[in-house]
Amino acid sequence: MLGQAKGILMQRAGLTAPQAFQLLVRASQDTNMKIADVARWLITDTENNARDQRPTGCPRPPSQPSPSTTGHRPRTVA
Repeated sequence: MLGQAKGILMQRAGLTAPQAFQLLVRASQDTNMKIADVARWLITDTENNARDQRPTGCPRPPSQPSPSTTGHRPRTVA
């Protein structure tokens, strides 16, 4: 999870891995949240923004089939 959050920061802001980690540490300290919670928030926010920017009626990417076509219930993340 921390690796994914660092990758998001590296891509968005052009940071190195150590700089991205330091940013996560600083955000953790500033918000009095555990670093894992900061990383989880960043990942979730990024996923939600990507979903919101998809045009209406745009089909899901092939790697993410619709839950109704798989016969399985969608997995929830706690």
